[in-house]
Amino acid sequence: MTVVGATGWPAKLSEGRVRLRPIQVRDAEAWYEVRGRNQAWLAAWEATTPGGASQRVTFKQMVRRLRRDARAGRVLPFVVTYDNVLVGQ
Repeated sequence: MTVVGATGWPAKLSEGRVRLRPIQVRDAEAWYEVRGRNQAWLAAWEATTPGGASQRVTFKQMVRRLRRDARAGRVLPFVVTYDNVLVGQ
């Protein structure tokens, strides 16, 4: 496994054709596509929004929050890519 930037955030990890890298705003289209294909399977683990649908955040807001929390050491918001195609988070 290759680790790049492991001393802090953002870290990138790779092994062959599989990579873990920080989520980015430009991942929105691919993220929504993967999530949509897997919606039924993900439903069992999906968190609910405390304020309901009116409190949902945009993808950009979600990424910004995740990256802020990553810098604070609270989360590791990686996406998984295979041959540079986003396949999961």
